[in-house]
Amino acid sequence: MPAQLLLDEALLLGLWLEAVAYGFFLCLFCGTIVLSFGRGRRRSDIHSKIMIGISSIMFFISTLHLVLGIYRLCQAFADHAGDSGGLSAYFTNVMRWEDVAINVLYGTQEVLGNAAAVYRCYVLWSKDWRVIALPLMLLVGSLVSGCTIIPPLATADTPQTLPTDRSIKAFYSFAVAQNIITTGLMAFRIWRTSSESAKYYKIENTLLPIIRVLVESAALQLIVETLTLGLYAGDLNAVLLPQGLVTPIVGITFNAIAIRIKLRTIRDSTTRSQVDPVQTIGSMPMKRIAVNTITEIVIGAEEAKESSPSTSSILSREATA
Repeated sequence: MPAQLLLDEALLLGLWLEAVAYGFFLCLFCGTIVLSFGRGRRRSDIHSKIMIGISSIMFFISTLHLVLGIYRLCQAFADHAGDSGGLSAYFTNVMRWEDVAINVLYGTQEVLGNAAAVYRCYVLWSKDWRVIALPLMLLVGSLVSGCTIIPPLATADTPQTLPTDRSIKAFYSFAVAQNIITTGLMAFRIWRTSSESAKYYKIENTLLPIIRVLVESAALQLIVETLTLGLYAGDLNAVLLPQGLVTPIVGITFNAIAIRIKLRTIRDSTTRSQVDPVQTIGSMPMKRIAVNTITEIVIGAEEAKESSPSTSSILSREATA
């Protein structure tokens, strides 16, 4: 069996990583609020309001999750450091209310991030339910498996008595699979729209960078979730390191996509307004369309006889053209 991190060391490192990631999340959340409600911004539509609401809930969950983690750590080192079995014995007892609350917040954040990805995919595909059928089933699977984890955590004394191993693996597996599918669907939709637009307009392709934004931002969450699943399957205490990152990373991914797309939209609109302040449909450069015309010239018999050879040759060339 590979060398194990001590449980208290893994929890301490995991909380430190979570605090660092939370700092990034705080900056991104503030940036989202400024871009949404800053001076000169237009009134948001219903989709933007939903995204801002989800972002605010994610920030609240991430903040409360970090606060409870710090509280648990302070309780361990301040009040239970001298208990029999040491800190590891204290941390293996998951019956306390703060441990149950931490796990509830963790699962809620994960499911909320998955639901937001499904919603984005739904809007991007013109609200076609058939496209999100599989991601929606995976979301329901994550929700069901998450709900089967919490009750045993509230009644068990040690990890050895937890009958939730399959549920936890299923929870992570559903999350990883859905992340891959929803990101692929959104990227494909944008790529196809960009390819169809390129057939008619000779404009710079501004949609392909959005695909890169989606893939790069989703890859961060996908890597953390995959690493968590692998370490948990290997029964390693090191799983607590990426597990601590999941709660803020879900919020970082959600806000990073919104901010990067918003900033790029602002930059592109500013560039277009400087080049062409009043741009209409007629001012958009279109591809050349080849048009073949045939001109028929009818010459009367008497006029043909009177026509000179040079004139006849000119008319024949014109008809041929």
